[in-house]
Parts: sequence; C-alpha cells; structure tokens
Amino acid sequence: MENSSYNISTLRRAEAEGRVLYEGAWPWSDAAWRAQLGEVRAAARLAAKSAHTADPACHAVMLDHVDLSVTVKEGEALLETAVEAVTRADIAGHALLALTTAAAVLHNALRLEGARPRITDARIRRAAGSPERFGRVKTGAVQGAVLVVSDAVFHGEKEDAAGRLIAERLGKLGVDVAHYAIAPDDAAVIAEQLTRLAEQLGRGVIVTTGGTGFSPRDCTPEAMERVVERWIPGIPEAARAFGQERTPYAMLSRGAAGIRGATLIVNLPGSRKGAAESLDALFPAVLHAMGALQGFGAAGKQAGAQPEP
Repeated sequence: MENSSYNISTLRRAEAEGRVLYEGAWPWSDAAWRAQLGEVRAAARLAAKSAHTADPACHAVMLDHVDLSVTVKEGEALLETAVEAVTRADIAGHALLALTTAAAVLHNALRLEGARPRITDARIRRAAGSPERFGRVKTGAVQGAVLVVSDAVFHGEKEDAAGRLIAERLGKLGVDVAHYAIAPDDAAVIAEQLTRLAEQLGRGVIVTTGGTGFSPRDCTPEAMERVVERWIPGIPEAARAFGQERTPYAMLSRGAAGIRGATLIVNLPGSRKGAAESLDALFPAVLHAMGALQGFGAAGKQAGAQPEP
C-alpha cells in the first residue's frame, strides 16, 4: 500500500468502464431491469466503499460519491463507474473494483437467463486530483534559488541539511536551481541576499530555510518585510495547517511568502524534517504562481502594460 501520510488532501475523482457482452435478446422488461439495476448499483457502491477489504493496495477512504450507469445496446451493456472523495489517497482502485463487481453481478444475472455473458474491456478510464498533478513544470522552465539562513552553517560550524534537501526536491520537480547561498541570522544581510537573488532570477522562485522561529536571532520574516512587495498569506497558512496535523509545534513557525518583482519567495523552517514537510505541503502546487507571473519583468511590470496614472 502506498504511504499517503505526506500527501495533501485534494478533491479526487476516478472513473472506470467495462462491458458485459451477451447473446440473444435482452432478457428483462423495463420494470424487471429497474429492479435488477438496483441490485447492480448496490453491489457497486458496497464494493467501492469497502475496497480496502478486497484489495490491499486500496486505502480505507470515506467516499463522498459513488455512481454507476449502465447503457444497454444490442449484444452488450456498457458499465461506467465514478467515485469522488476529498482525501490524501488514490481512489482509482475503488472505481475499478466498483466496476468489476457490478459487471460480475450483471454477468451472473444474465447467465441465469441463458444469455452466455462475457466481461471485457474493464479499465480505469480517468483519475484526477492527485496533488502531484498541480503546478508541475517542464525541466528547466523555472529557475530557482535556495537561501540557507543560519549562523552555524554560515560560520562552518554545522553542515547544511535542509538547504540541500530543498535544492534536490526542487530539481526533481523541474526547477533549475541556479543559485545556492548561505546567510547569517542578520536581517540586513538576508534582505540584501534576497534582493540580489530576485534580480538575478528575474522570474523564478526563492526558497529560504531557517530563521523562522522564536530565537532572538531568528529574523527571516523581518528581512522579508524589507524585500517583499506583495504578500501571499495563503502559502504559509497551508504549510502550517499541513504541519499541524503532524506536530502541534507547526503553528509556531513565523515563515512568510511573497513576491518581489516577478520572483516568488517562500520561507521554510530550518530543520530538515520541517523543510521536508513544508515541501510536501506546498510543492509542486505553489509553482502554479510561475504561470501567473508569466510576462512580468524584474520590476514586476507586465510586458507592454501602461503605467498606472
């Protein structure tokens, strides 16, 4: 079974389809078919909602919707299932089990009527809503930078773990991490580094790690106030909400996010674990901002736009 503990919850929908072929005439009147269809639908719903008991690869998911439609043509019945849920887990298997169970029930009913049925073409037709589908970019399409904020790392007293992890993870998401820098816990130095990196990137994303806690030396949010032109409060809110489900200390992070020119700047915690969880919460969906910033120059002005009066 896939470990979905580090996925974000999204609205997911999965669809499956298959056919039951039969010989001869359709054996039921309209009234009899309505009764038979009720049994087929009930079996599909039960299979979808209890899929984890039949298939170890399926998670125990509270499904919000299960639907089955059957279209009868000469010689075949087309079955289509759809399931929906707000969940961290994949639900494609639930849709397929609902489909195959419904097909088996219809198959058995047709067999008892002497129609010599056969199940064929059962497949998952569509699965939507997986978090990794949001915001993914082509390799190298977005440039990025990582800024490690730590006195100990800056003075060589400690090895950087979080920054290297962030660079590696961004690279796997298609971000070209063109710059990696280290700054001490000094608001003026951090602000200067962020400004310089934003100018070098033009349109890109800067991810910082460290300096977001309560220590007297923690000052990354204060440095952000000198740099950011537009704030994006939803980004740190999402990271804290995700982390709060895993540790009660996530609410203590003071990390922020905002835009300077056409560059997105996101603060992550200084610990490797905290940075990893924040990456799970925010990426790749946060990269959707790169599309919204398309066409903006380093000064944050859209190409061809007239200045405001």
